[in-house]
Amino acid sequence: MKIGFRPHFSFGMIARANSGNSALFKGQISLHTPFLFAMTFIGLFVFGGLTGLMLAMLAIDVHVHGTYFVITHFHYIMVGGTISAFFGALHYWWPKITGRMCPLAWGRVTAIFFFYWLQSHILPAIPTWLPRHAETQS
Repeated sequence: MKIGFRPHFSFGMIARANSGNSALFKGQISLHTPFLFAMTFIGLFVFGGLTGLMLAMLAIDVHVHGTYFVITHFHYIMVGGTISAFFGALHYWWPKITGRMCPLAWGRVTAIFFFYWLQSHILPAIPTWLPRHAETQS
């Protein structure tokens, strides 16, 4: 990309991103189950991405390479992102496939429970800095 075109490209991307945010801001957002799972996906994926940025820095990666920090990063991205996206798609497409609605209350409880369950199981492993292998823990 030519240097003179970069500011125009950046402005276009910022304008496009803000137009999507204003649609969420001004619109009437309904908190149906697929949307809750989508928000869970975004939250877990952003948190996993932030830990990925830390792992990309060599000064930090050298110290945390063999610890559970790497495991938590992997599980936030792979387990949290995959399962929440799968359940969101399942709750969205289930009525279209079968013709029967899922109970909305149970879906909301499931989305909120899954988010807090994953946070309570994976988040405590981040500050422990324990080695992954049992022979190096003693």
